Parts: sequence; structure tokens; C-alpha cells
Amino acid sequence: MTPVRSIIAGLAVFFAATAAEAATLDDLKAEGALDIGVREDARPFSFIDSEGQAAGYSVDLCARIAEDIGAQLGTGELELRYHLVSAEDRLEKLRNGDVDIVCGATTNTLLRQEEVGFSLLTFITGADMLMRREASYQSLADLAGKPIGARDGTTTERGLKTAMEGAENPPALTTFDSHQEGLGALITGEIEAYFADRVLLNGIRENSPSASDLKLAGRFFSYEPYALAVRRDDPDFRLAVDRSIAKLYRTGEIGEIYGTWFPGSSPSDLLKALYILQGLPEE
Repeated sequence: MTPVRSIIAGLAVFFAATAAEAATLDDLKAEGALDIGVREDARPFSFIDSEGQAAGYSVDLCARIAEDIGAQLGTGELELRYHLVSAEDRLEKLRNGDVDIVCGATTNTLLRQEEVGFSLLTFITGADMLMRREASYQSLADLAGKPIGARDGTTTERGLKTAMEGAENPPALTTFDSHQEGLGALITGEIEAYFADRVLLNGIRENSPSASDLKLAGRFFSYEPYALAVRRDDPDFRLAVDRSIAKLYRTGEIGEIYGTWFPGSSPSDLLKALYILQGLPEE
């Protein structure tokens, strides 16, 4: 085969494979259902409620996306099929086609963009530190040589490891398979502080019987822009997701969803700016 024919043949294989992989909207139209990945330990973004149903801010966003895409495809509202994912396997399950979209608390990073695609940003927060009420830690330096914890497989874990590099007496980091395990270790004194995104820590603390014995440091240790993860090779589906999110922001309907999951509070100025800047016009 000549070099030119080899190139043409290679391109044909590439485009055929891409077309086969990038058919999410076709699959949704055929099946009438959207497979979403949800976490059970990311309250108030994604969790399993007392009735065993998936719930949360991100889950509500995905429900609205299913409704809008169903209208776009002419199928009516798509059925939502929930699949439990973890911090460790959520992106793998997305790449493997087990889910169409991850509706949790996933930070959009450039490293993760090598593996998957992301929607418009859906929330902005940062990592904070949860400690027992009598403690007064404000920095990693205050925790020199002391045991601390974080959820395994998160950007918080990676950020802590980076921050501790080169320290003479860094804290001793233990990772946990769930936020509840980390909370338990904090309450029993196994660790001195537990790190996670502030909104998640608020949910963990407020739903703990030991809530009055715990407090937050009240400072950000990182910047965490959340988005919904989608497959990297399907721009048409990502556009449909972004179209739905932008409409929520543009019309102000996001306020109702925010109010459901953050009652009694107002979006931060940074989050308000996100809603305004990403409420992209349709035309």
C-alpha cells in the first residue's frame, strides 16, 4: 500500500471509530433514557436520600438536562437511570460507557480533561478543614507531624500531597474510602483534621450527630470549579448539556435549584458571576 493510501485508510478507521463512539444522542433517542453516575457521599450535590433515591443539586441539574434533551430529540422527558459511582471509578465508568454523564461533585481540571470532557461550570468552592471544636488549627504548618485525612481519589488529596512536598515535618496524611469514614476518624481522634470541599464538609457536619462538636477553619486551601463530566469524544452531547445549563443560568431558574439544596443562604459573589457569565445566549 502506498503512503497516501495508508494515510487515507488510517483516517477512515479513525473517523469511523469516532462516529461509533460519539453517538450518545442517537442512543438516548433509541432508548429513551439517560444513564447518570451519582455518588452517595457528596451531599448536597449527589447522595442517596432516606427513600433510597438519588438526590442533590447536581442530580437536579441532570434531571433538567434529561428533560431538555428529550424535548430536543422529540422523545419527551428521558428516563433517568441512576448508577452509583465513587470518587475513584467515576471517570472510568464514564469512559467505559457505563454512564453518559457524572452528576456529582467533580472538579474540572486540565489533567482530567485529558481523559474526559466537561460541561459548563456548575459550582465553585474550595477545600476547607474540619476539626474538633476545641482545636484551633488554621494552616498545614499548625498540623506539622499530626495525622490528617482526606477522601481517596480527590483533588483535595492531590492538593494536600503537593502542598506538603518538601516540608520538614509534614502532617501524616491518611486517605479514606468515604467521607463518613474520615468523619468517624476525626470524631474518635484518629486524625486531627479532615480536608474536603467546604460545601461537602458543611453537609457532612450538619448531618452528623456530633455536629456541635465540630467546626470549619473558615478558609480555602484550594480552588474547586465543579462541572458535569461527559465523554471527551462527543461534542454534540456536550453541547446539548451546555445548552440546558446555560438556559438555567440565563433565565434565573438556577435560583430555585440552588435554594432547594442551600436553604437560607445566597450564592457567593463568585457563584453569581459564574451564573451570569455562563448564561450564554442561544443565538
